[in-house]
Amino acid sequence: MIYVLGSINFDLVIFLKKFPEIGETVEGNSIFFNLGGKGANQAISIKKLNGDVMFIGRVGDDYFGKYLINNLNQYNLDYEINIDKDLNTGMAIIDVDENGKNKIVIYEGANGGVKDEEIDFLKDRIRYGDFLLMQGEIPFETIVNAVEIAKKSQAKVVFDPAPAKREFKNLFPYLTYITPNEVEIQMLTPEIFDLNDKIDFLIKSGVYGVIVKLGEKGIIYKDRDGRYFKLNAYKVNAVDTTAAGDIFNGAFALCLSKNFELKYSLKFSQAASAISVTRKGASISCPNYDEVIKFLEESDEKNNN
Repeated sequence: MIYVLGSINFDLVIFLKKFPEIGETVEGNSIFFNLGGKGANQAISIKKLNGDVMFIGRVGDDYFGKYLINNLNQYNLDYEINIDKDLNTGMAIIDVDENGKNKIVIYEGANGGVKDEEIDFLKDRIRYGDFLLMQGEIPFETIVNAVEIAKKSQAKVVFDPAPAKREFKNLFPYLTYITPNEVEIQMLTPEIFDLNDKIDFLIKSGVYGVIVKLGEKGIIYKDRDGRYFKLNAYKVNAVDTTAAGDIFNGAFALCLSKNFELKYSLKFSQAASAISVTRKGASISCPNYDEVIKFLEESDEKNNN
């Protein structure tokens, strides 16, 4: 079983030609409502890829919380959602330009209340051989408690350090895999090192395997056993890059749970992410398992010709 403990947001997405400068007003081309939040995105991506997953999170007692729960039900996703009477549902305001790039403002809302109840639920269920997938959009204390529980249960932990915080360095001994992008790994490591040195720093600090997401430049993987891969990104026409990293992480956790070969797992995760950026939205943009397999087959066929 894969447990995802994390954030869930109501996303308000506006598509526009270009981002406004300070003090400038620009017109949007279209508007889109969407279920988001890094935790929910990861959980839904695992579900759509035929994985066994349980999402644990919190919403407010408001319209947006009800909207999100209805959306989760449409995916037949197993979840434990606490409804907070004191906090509003988390929200993200997302601008997407004509090149598919995005700028995001997040209001944490009820995600900031993810604490004892959620931790108790996880503690009662996670077992040896399970996986815990997490991100940085819930309180740090909760993250620490969760990874400690996972390590004690001998479950594997995949952590996406986004949004990055320097205090995440205290988590390294508990993490099986960490998946930063270039900006995040800069914040998590000393400034004097180049990228390969930064990866080595994370491994020496306790992380087993490091995946650095380089966007259009692909990914770099390295682990404590000396395995190293640098894989190019798949070339696609990006429409919206929102949740691309979340979908990569969800796909990777799925592959780990299925005991797929490592290099194939990385390519599978890249393919799922690549497909997602050709579609609008966050979790809704994630492909299903058959779509990823078809994409990989077509990519291999193209490269062999």
